[in-house]
Amino acid sequence: MPLARTRGLKPSHFSFNVEGGRCEVCQGEGMITVEMQFMANIHLKCEHCKGKRFKSEILEIEYRGNNIFDILNLTVDETLEFFC
Repeated sequence: MPLARTRGLKPSHFSFNVEGGRCEVCQGEGMITVEMQFMANIHLKCEHCKGKRFKSEILEIEYRGNNIFDILNLTVDETLEFFC
């Protein structure tokens, strides 16, 4: 996408597994784990990325009106329809 090229973004910026485009607060998990000593751990939606796993600069890049978070949440049927 032209905006991604202008910003110098590489394909790795669109992966929540590596540094660059992922939310560094939750490390691309979308959730923060609060460890409890005598109870089960609590998993909270990351307040920084709102559970979307990516930095806001990455979410601004859209393809056909959808950002990487939207595309990764498509079902198989929706993906076939979207890309075909």
